[in-house]
Amino acid sequence: MSESNKCCSDLMLELIKQNNQLIQQNQRLIEQHEAKDEIILQSLQQNNELIAQMYEQEDEPEGSQYLDG
Repeated sequence: MSESNKCCSDLMLELIKQNNQLIQQNQRLIEQHEAKDEIILQSLQQNNELIAQMYEQEDEPEGSQYLDG
């Protein structure tokens, strides 16, 4: 192998290593993002449940209305 080919091969190997590192970093970021999305989704679901409970409580007649009547 000529010196220039060896240099090119070494450079390509280094680029591949750096690219693999970037891929791993991206995978970690994607996992973090997905975890945040899951937390947000759970929070929204809990909010919806609380809102539904509030509406149910508003729809229930209060006992005092019937006692005073």
